[in-house]
Amino acid sequence: MKKIISLVVCIMIFTTMLFVPAQAKIEDKDNGGDVTICWNNTFQVTASSLNIRSGPGTSYSIVGSLSNGYIGYLYDSREIQANGYTWVPIKKSDNTLWGWVAKQYITIIG
Repeated sequence: MKKIISLVVCIMIFTTMLFVPAQAKIEDKDNGGDVTICWNNTFQVTASSLNIRSGPGTSYSIVGSLSNGYIGYLYDSREIQANGYTWVPIKKSDNTLWGWVAKQYITIIG
């Protein structure tokens, strides 16, 4: 009986994974039991130095910078056109919005 239950659980997990987008992961937010899908694409900086801005455009203040080869995560799938660039939001390690970077200076790697 335990083998059958284990098999059913494995099938349920595998089936659930088929319906989750490849660029997403499932998280349990604040241990509240609610499962949400979070964007999780990784990127690598290709410029020698890349400014992180507070908003999607060159008129926004610089809140940080990244060096060549830095690997990080996109915050979500938004892309905004401004000042001749495509801007994408990136996140901090605590999953909060860090700022915006010009997509032309990064490579999406996962």
